[in-house]
Amino acid sequence: MANSDLADDDRIPGGTQISVTVVLGGVLLVMGIVGFASGGQLLVFGVNPFHNVFHLLTGALAIVAGLYANGVYADEFNKTAGIVYGLLVIFQLVAPEVAAQLLNADFADLWLHVGLALAFGGVGFALPDRERSAAESGQVADRSGR
Repeated sequence: MANSDLADDDRIPGGTQISVTVVLGGVLLVMGIVGFASGGQLLVFGVNPFHNVFHLLTGALAIVAGLYANGVYADEFNKTAGIVYGLLVIFQLVAPEVAAQLLNADFADLWLHVGLALAFGGVGFALPDRERSAAESGQVADRSGR
C-alpha cells in the first residue's frame, strides 16, 4: 500500500468523520435551499434569508470538507462546526430576542442547534482524526489529496 493512499486503509478511522460531515452538510444544504421557499417557517423551525444563507454556507463547507482530498479536513470541520453551533446555542440562550430578530430562531431552532453542536462536536472531538491515526500507524498523512 502506498503511504499516501489513506482512503483505502481500514485502519484509518476517517469514515465516520467523513460520513457525518457529508450527511449533515447535505441536510443543511437542502434545508437552506428549501428554507427560501418556506415563507419563514420550515416544519417547526423559524427561518429567514440570513438563517437560510447560514445553513447553505455551513452545508456547502461541510460537503467540501468531507469530500476534498479524501476527507482529510472532515475532523477539523466537525470540531469547528461543533464550536460554532455551540456558540450559537449560547447566543440564543443569552440574547433570545436578538437571535429571534436576526435569525428568526425559535425554541425548536435552539434544540436543533444543540443537536448539531453535539453531533458535529461529538464526532469531531471524540473520534481520532485521520492525520493522528496515520502518524500512530506509521503512515504519512498527505493533506494535498495525493
